[in-house]
Amino acid sequence: MKKDYNRLGKWLGQQLLKHNISPEVLANRARVSRASVYFWMADITRPGVQSMVKVCQVLNVPLEEGLAQYTPKENGRPAGGKKAFKAKAG
Repeated sequence: MKKDYNRLGKWLGQQLLKHNISPEVLANRARVSRASVYFWMADITRPGVQSMVKVCQVLNVPLEEGLAQYTPKENGRPAGGKKAFKAKAG
């Protein structure tokens, strides 16, 4: 059985349609970047828990419902999408 790793993106899209708001409005109200919302919807990155709390508050859905859509990525970047950075010595 194939796992549906993009549940969060699909769920966010449905919630935005249900509440008749754009990703930009969600980003502004949740105080996250527009790029973050688009990355979540495209399954490029995952939100951190604090961001999910804000999103659920804006969408007026129980946190449990939002977290039920959240599946950690097996490969790739962790939540937040930041790469590990090592400064060069010298």
